[in-house]
Order: sequence, then structure tokens, then C-alpha cells
Amino acid sequence: MNTSIPWHCTMVVEVVVNNDCHNVLTDEIDSINVEFKFYEEFNKLAEKKETKWTNLNAFVYHVMEQENRLMFARCNNLKRKRRSYVKSKLPANPESSDEEEAPDSQIGSVHVYNHHEEQDG
Repeated sequence: MNTSIPWHCTMVVEVVVNNDCHNVLTDEIDSINVEFKFYEEFNKLAEKKETKWTNLNAFVYHVMEQENRLMFARCNNLKRKRRSYVKSKLPANPESSDEEEAPDSQIGSVHVYNHHEEQDG
């Protein structure tokens, strides 16, 4: 059995134990959405770099290319992080799509999905 859990899953488990998961996860998802929107906007601008950056000298162009690659990598990490939180925040009853209507008894009952569970059987 694999015992290594990503840090964000550890945070989810911690807040579940403290029974604060609804507020903490909502705040965390809101902050991730803000970051995610920033990087999506950056990506839209980065797509235009071929026409925008042609007048730069070779050194500056190289630095900008490096920054661009780092930003895309960061954006992909945010996407994965966001998916992990959204999965862990799904309501226990799949038929109830409105998270606001979830009874108080469901707060704190978040299941942390670990892809190794399927492999371990």
C-alpha cells in the first residue's frame, strides 16, 4: 500500500478531522480559481508572443521563452491542484448537485481519492 499522500490531500484530511472542511475548501477553491484565471489570461497573451516578441533582441527573447515555459508549467500544476480539490469536495449523494443544500452531517465526510486504492484492490 502506498502511504505517500500529496500535500493538498494531507490538507484535506486535516480539515476533515477538524470538521472545517466546508469553509476551508471553499476558500481554497476560490483562491485557486483566482490564480487559475490569471494564468488562463496569461496563456491567451502568450499565444500571441510570436507576433508580439519578434522585435526583441535574442537574449530578451530567450528569457521571455523561459518565463513562458515556467508559467505554462505552473498553470498545469494549478489545473491538477484544482481538480483534486473539486473531486474531494463532491457531495456524498451524486443526485444532489447543489452543494449548499448538503446536510450538516455531510460536512467533514470528504473522501480523499487516491488512485492507488484501485490498484491495491
